[in-house]
Amino acid sequence: MKRVFTLCMLAFLGLRAEAQSFITSPKVGTVTGPYDEYELVVHAKVYNVNADSLFTWVRIENNLSPGWEGTICDKVTCWAPTVDSSSFFLAPGDSSIMDAHFYLNENYGNGTMKFMIWSGNDKGNADTIIYNASTWAMSTRNVSDNKNVRLFPNPTRGVLNLEFSSTGKVQLEVYDLLGKKMTDLSYQGLVSSFDLSDLPNGLYIIRINDDGHIYSRTFRKAD
Repeated sequence: MKRVFTLCMLAFLGLRAEAQSFITSPKVGTVTGPYDEYELVVHAKVYNVNADSLFTWVRIENNLSPGWEGTICDKVTCWAPTVDSSSFFLAPGDSSIMDAHFYLNENYGNGTMKFMIWSGNDKGNADTIIYNASTWAMSTRNVSDNKNVRLFPNPTRGVLNLEFSSTGKVQLEVYDLLGKKMTDLSYQGLVSSFDLSDLPNGLYIIRINDDGHIYSRTFRKAD
């Protein structure tokens, strides 16, 4: 009886090891950015745990906003958006990138791509990787990044402090990620405090207009 139990346990462990022959990480990835970025990238990897194997991936969902294109970069190459499946070889302990690239073509929106990946012929133990991307309607054009702008605390529960070196009065605008203006503010001096407790929780963009020079930073409102 003991021998039968041992054999059963060995069989169970063997099946478990076979089922865990590779690891994908992360299984769900999300990226956000302005709509006029050239591309948004979600980084992921697949790790081969056991024996030499040929890995196959297949795109099973391609739900993208009009004008967007999406593709995968694996160990072999960055494939064209029209390629929906491919394979690559991994030795034990080796890994491959499985990065998703969303090409926006200056279109606002969001998208999801889903891929299945499996080792050898074991399609029954395939993993599904989900890539999500979304854009905000704020442009990054004409935005300068060579000025020291400090927002604190970030995230904020209501009061947001801005440290910005300027000799004159500066106009500020706060937008949500959809590009909707939430409020106008004015700033003068080295440090100013603003009460933003009326804003709903979420991620926001503050745009600073300093005599025609535009600076943009993000902050999060969280109770």
